[in-house]
Amino acid sequence: MLAYSVFDPNACVAELGRVWKTVWTFLESNHAATRKASAESLDLLSQCFTPAMIQSAIQETKTVNAEPKSVLGSILSQADKALGSLAFARSMPELLSVISSLIKNLRYNEGDQEALSADETLLLPLIRKIGDLRTDKKFEHKEAADATLATAMRVLGPEVLLKVLPLNLEPADR
Repeated sequence: MLAYSVFDPNACVAELGRVWKTVWTFLESNHAATRKASAESLDLLSQCFTPAMIQSAIQETKTVNAEPKSVLGSILSQADKALGSLAFARSMPELLSVISSLIKNLRYNEGDQEALSADETLLLPLIRKIGDLRTDKKFEHKEAADATLATAMRVLGPEVLLKVLPLNLEPADR
């Protein structure tokens, strides 16, 4: 798919949703190697996102309470639901790795320096959810969550990330 996206991006995008769904199902596997290979494949697929795909997903966010219809909107919704799903508890490190890939590969800005980047527009709710999971004392995958938040820090910068995930330095917040 990555080679296909270089050769014919529009044709690749037409198939990307179907391929993503097929590979995504392997994240629920009982075998760690299968889950890891699935996460690696999804990382490669996330490199196939085109500016048109990203723009379509951004436009969907402007519609209040709309179910995502774009391929990328569906992918992000799927990742969001998986973070809270019991079915993905075993594959949480791989899921967080896929979200890191999404963060890295959604670096897109329409050119307006004042506008939010695609990462900010599309991923801040996911990043906030990961931050909440990270602070939960019962959450077992803190290292994987830290790696995803580190990726968000590198891509979005500390200012954006700290607006979403405050340091909670006040005594009442501890």
